[in-house]
Amino acid sequence: QELHDWHLTPALAAVLQTALAAVKGCEDERFSRAQLSGEVWRHCAFMLSEVALDAAAYLPEAPLPVAPETNAMTPKGLAAAALVATVPLASSVLASGPQLPRPIQAADPDNPGVQRLCDWSCALWFAGHAGHRVRSGPRYWELALLCGALLVSVPEAAVFAHAQAATASEAVWTAVAECLLASGSAASATVEAA
Repeated sequence: QELHDWHLTPALAAVLQTALAAVKGCEDERFSRAQLSGEVWRHCAFMLSEVALDAAAYLPEAPLPVAPETNAMTPKGLAAAALVATVPLASSVLASGPQLPRPIQAADPDNPGVQRLCDWSCALWFAGHAGHRVRSGPRYWELALLCGALLVSVPEAAVFAHAQAATASEAVWTAVAECLLASGSAASATVEAA
């Protein structure tokens, strides 16, 4: 049975927390490390990306749980994550490109839902880079797509108000661009990973 508004239920929190455990490579009582690293990760990443990019869903109003702190990230870790070229945020790129249906961008950068989306994007991105777990290939691109999708409804002012969010968003959009520019190799790598 399909549930169109699943993002308005406690399932959203469960999927976010499971995705975080998967990107960290943690085991829990429901899933083994092997399951979290492949099948479960991919399902969570695609579910969250799909709802974040759904023009009919407005995630800032969803019951988003508080994201884990990223303040534990060391300055060295932040610097490593920041070694990317500057890429405009999705809202800037889409403003000048084709007009595609997309989620409504929140007007208030201080909205708690906006802040939580931004925090979850950062938490997932930095968790994927802790211990050099994810740096290239399909899982890297899936992580970038998920983290970028979570930022689509977030105004630029909310991202640029926090150094960690700005650093993460630059790296996220760079990875998305790398995936798109890798075209054939990205598609074949994704098919092989499935």
